[in-house]
Amino acid sequence: MSDKIKKVLETPEVPDRLKPENITELLDAVPVRKRSRIKTVTAWCTAAAACLVITVGAVKFGSDKMISEQTAIMSAADSKPFGITNGISSGVKDESADEAVSEESDSASADKYTLQIPETLAFEQLGSYERVYEFYRKGIRSYGDIIGEDDDELMINSADAAERNESTVSEEASDISDTYSQAEGISEADVIKANKKGVYYFSTHVYGKTFRYVPFDSRNGRFGEPEETDISSYIPDAESGIREMYLSGDILSVIVYAYSGEDYAYSTAVLTFDVSDGSPEFAGSYIQSGVYISSRMKDNIMYLVTNQHPDYSFRFISDDEDITDEKYMKRVLPFCGESFENSECLDPSCILVPKGWDDRKYFESFVNVSGIDVTSPSVPVSVVSVAGNTEEIYCSQENIYLTEINYNSENEYYETGITRFSADSGTVSPQASGRINGRVLNQFSMDEYKGHFRVATTSFVYGDRGSGWPSNNVFVLDMDMNTVGSITGIAEKETIKSVNFQGDTGYVVTYERTDPLFAVNLSDPENPFITDEFKINGFSTFMRKWSDDLLLGFGVDADEDGIETGIKLTMFDVSDDSELNAVTTYSMNAEKSRRSYHSVYSDAVHDRKALLISPERNIIGFPVVEAIRDEDNNPETKSAYILFRFEDGQFKETGQIKAEGMYPFDRAVYIDDYICMFGGDTAVCAEISEMKETDRIYFETNDIYLWD
Repeated sequence: MSDKIKKVLETPEVPDRLKPENITELLDAVPVRKRSRIKTVTAWCTAAAACLVITVGAVKFGSDKMISEQTAIMSAADSKPFGITNGISSGVKDESADEAVSEESDSASADKYTLQIPETLAFEQLGSYERVYEFYRKGIRSYGDIIGEDDDELMINSADAAERNESTVSEEASDISDTYSQAEGISEADVIKANKKGVYYFSTHVYGKTFRYVPFDSRNGRFGEPEETDISSYIPDAESGIREMYLSGDILSVIVYAYSGEDYAYSTAVLTFDVSDGSPEFAGSYIQSGVYISSRMKDNIMYLVTNQHPDYSFRFISDDEDITDEKYMKRVLPFCGESFENSECLDPSCILVPKGWDDRKYFESFVNVSGIDVTSPSVPVSVVSVAGNTEEIYCSQENIYLTEINYNSENEYYETGITRFSADSGTVSPQASGRINGRVLNQFSMDEYKGHFRVATTSFVYGDRGSGWPSNNVFVLDMDMNTVGSITGIAEKETIKSVNFQGDTGYVVTYERTDPLFAVNLSDPENPFITDEFKINGFSTFMRKWSDDLLLGFGVDADEDGIETGIKLTMFDVSDDSELNAVTTYSMNAEKSRRSYHSVYSDAVHDRKALLISPERNIIGFPVVEAIRDEDNNPETKSAYILFRFEDGQFKETGQIKAEGMYPFDRAVYIDDYICMFGGDTAVCAEISEMKETDRIYFETNDIYLWD
């Protein structure tokens, strides 16, 4: 164990000069000083556990850094301070500088800094590794206990923004599709990305350690020779697999699952590659403990969210066992860094837990959140860990919202905790949190508009208070996460299948046997109301604005008895929200037969990223798989990619391309006048206008395997 960790553990109490009542005087007494460039990665954050409000810490790594006018004290330990900027805690420790500074100047500087954040947050800092382990051990030992109505809400910490390189996004004249992003200016990860040089891809149908770069010539619709990149060499001594990726200018960021055995458990890595010449060249790496949940990117800043689950083996460790030994640390504490070897555990004051945790029982994971500049990924802008789990995130231009589903055992219903964090250049600062009844379906159930947050949920009430039947709700919250308006009890016995928010209107699809599309007027946040309900067989799992008067729905077709029969497209007329209607539908259904099996399915039903939609180009594309088993029980599977256009009030099939390899198509992108379709072992290019094939290539698949 390092001397600094021992110092934190051995400090008996908070010195008088660090107590909250003395902070104001100290702020006026001590000058700001500089920090030199750090040479090692260390944890940093704010503290003041004795304060009535929670101070929030973050982890930051090496860069030249000026400590700004506001900074934060360490908690429960007479340690050196770390810097903050714009009222947001952050900083780094510089051990070489630490050695050169006297105890007097250290203490005076430490006394100077404090930070206050909104009182609506219900977390506290434990201030020492011993306290963190106490929380952790109690949570592990109480495994299986049901959490009561006082369950904590999820909140994410903030950190100071590091100086970062400006975006190097190159100007491209080509018309190239990208993953559909829910919020303008906020990029989302996918398994396929393209630029004017070619396509970067790995399949959703296989689990592998390689991604491919396929050069492409948009002048003739021809592919070049594919190149494979094996990511395992960049994460040695670990089991790994690719999850998603981003393309930001000339930087390809690949998000990777990593498991390195007993020492580190499950982690998530970000590998960056320079693709300025097309071929990927390794540029840098970052690793963070926990299983990958989601991410977003704005310019060159990636916000990475992981869930770190408890190590169950600690349930059986004796109370006499010293679990603060270094051999246990990365099995218990959140950590991050450039690599497994060059990573460190977060400082204890960076780990936040619910207030009053010692009076309750918990079986808790940790949520780790970082802001990463992909131009220098080993130097994250901010990192923090909080007790809890997260499932869905929504990101606007200025805020990140995270949700946590809790089951209220006393009243027997589900509720969702939502916390808003401001996000600025990699700095994530907690602002407010609240709770609503029910469960959020996905990110599209949430939306921020004109200073309000709108969210749709499905409620399940059990026990004496209800029969267990679902119903649905729409809530409007202010920026303090207080509910200011709501509609509850929508479509009882049905569940939400998709949501779309457009300005002052929300569209909600629920389903039991038919698909009611509800239009909700949100122009007055305090008094939302339903303007119309339109029913149609089946249901849409994804909706997207096609024009001001049209809403495109994609999903499942069903008969009048609610039995699913295939997939369908629907174009809704939303020109008058008091008179919703369907302009047209297009169904692809299985043939009914008692003596054979026939099904029609698309990955796009449950993975909206498999959809290629461009109202500007009049393109609607998706993969389709048709499974047939004849009267003699002989199986046959057909796979194709189908392209549609919306013309004269109808969906018209432009054409389809068959997948002749082992795997079906799972993604497509357009580059100028061509559409490039990719499967696990095949890539096909065709002219968009007529779906006339121009090139087809096959990949080797020896090093990739089907998911279990």
